[in-house]
Amino acid sequence: MKFVQAQFSLKYEPRWKIRRDANHIEDLLQEYYGTPQIMPLPDDIAAEAPRIVFASHGGHSQINFSQISADFTVGLMVILWSTMNILSHIFKSGFNY
Repeated sequence: MKFVQAQFSLKYEPRWKIRRDANHIEDLLQEYYGTPQIMPLPDDIAAEAPRIVFASHGGHSQINFSQISADFTVGLMVILWSTMNILSHIFKSGFNY
């Protein structure tokens, strides 16, 4: 079986104290993600470096929160990927078969 990886990024205004939001984010994601890893980086360096890292319960996805973005990475099976491509094609064509 072959796997494909997809990544989505959400960029936002800098949140210099993002690590202080870890408990709140954990509460929101607890149904799908485990306890986060908190990276001990000083707030004044490398805004793009992840401060909070969540891994899904099944290990299929991860969310990294930095001071300037949230990056969602997911592994997809090729069958699922093919289905998504087919659906994307259908939606782009305006449902014209």
